[in-house]
Amino acid sequence: MGSDDAEMITGRSVNFFQTCKLPAPVKVTPSYLGSRICAQSSRHAFIASGKEIYQLSVRRDETEAMNGESEFSFSTCTPLNSVEARQVQAKKQNTYSGMEICSVRGIKDGESSFRMASIDMAGGICLYSFRNCGEHFAEQEDPPVDFIQGHGFCDGEGGWGGVDFSPCGSQLAAARNFQKSVCIYDLNTGKETRKINLALMPYSMTWVGNGRTDKMAGSGLLALTEFNFLSLWDPRVGGRSACVARVSPCNSLLLTTAWGEGIVGCAGMDRSVYVYDARKWNVCGRAMSVTKSDIMKLSFSSVNSKIFYAFGVDSQAKAVQEDVPVTVSTGGHKGTHVVTGGSLRKVFEFRAGGRWIAAQKLDDEDLFWGVCDQQVLYSSAKFDVASGASRKRKIEDDDKED
Repeated sequence: MGSDDAEMITGRSVNFFQTCKLPAPVKVTPSYLGSRICAQSSRHAFIASGKEIYQLSVRRDETEAMNGESEFSFSTCTPLNSVEARQVQAKKQNTYSGMEICSVRGIKDGESSFRMASIDMAGGICLYSFRNCGEHFAEQEDPPVDFIQGHGFCDGEGGWGGVDFSPCGSQLAAARNFQKSVCIYDLNTGKETRKINLALMPYSMTWVGNGRTDKMAGSGLLALTEFNFLSLWDPRVGGRSACVARVSPCNSLLLTTAWGEGIVGCAGMDRSVYVYDARKWNVCGRAMSVTKSDIMKLSFSSVNSKIFYAFGVDSQAKAVQEDVPVTVSTGGHKGTHVVTGGSLRKVFEFRAGGRWIAAQKLDDEDLFWGVCDQQVLYSSAKFDVASGASRKRKIEDDDKED
């Protein structure tokens, strides 16, 4: 099948990413652990800029609407019509410790409400409650904020810190790198209810099931990467028994962890993605050398968990689909698993104008926000990646037949 036939199937080309320069004074600090952006919707996102948090509101080009006959283009970007930045001012004063914010995370609280948490390098945690989060979100009043002095607050140790809400939104987990700890807080009382001491430094954390309805949503399990280990924890259990499972998929640093429907994955400096069954803790997927550099951010598709997205520490963003599942067999030693076979299919690949320093996918949609080191914002269009992968596979199969 020639290029003319492919054009008939794909129709007109629509740019997948829209981009613009970050408005002053927003500036994102480069970081391997790109958790300084929190996507709320296709039009709104929160971003940490030094000690402050800004809410970004973009206006998209409506002429770039996608239809069933269109095909996305990943070689060029469409300029965003406009982007506005509004500093999130807290109603209470002295809620910040004066240190740089490491991570921001949010969760929907009803149809028009949104809750957000941030943690700084000193361990200070801020909780924000936004109401009436609609089209006029930028015009609302400053949100009320609660401040929690996290574990080791202002103890002189810095390093990365991460936060995440429980699936039901009643608890908050806060991880600190140098302290080798994860603390669980009851958001109704603001008090610490559980502290988990880790053997190694945590580098990423996610509460399995947060963000959308999933059969694992009520499990209350935490997935952590500790250097080259991926571990699953149950905060409801005391002592070291809280560690439900622990595995070392590689010998290099794991920078990111993510979850899909019944699965947990991790990736890092060896440029590979490892996927495990969250219930049986068996290897159910592996993708070697996905990107050309370290994987900074990993996400699974909301439509099909066999599709995952990887953002490298360079300018590469890549979506990959598992075409043929791997075969797992028991090795010669007890507990050893040999993974063979399997094949992958590239859904798309995109190159930003600079190195990625922050990226996140919406929890309930295959829609992305990202920032590169040129202080350029990238926002993707809404796209059913599963149907896009099927369309691309049909074209490739027809080419092979011809």
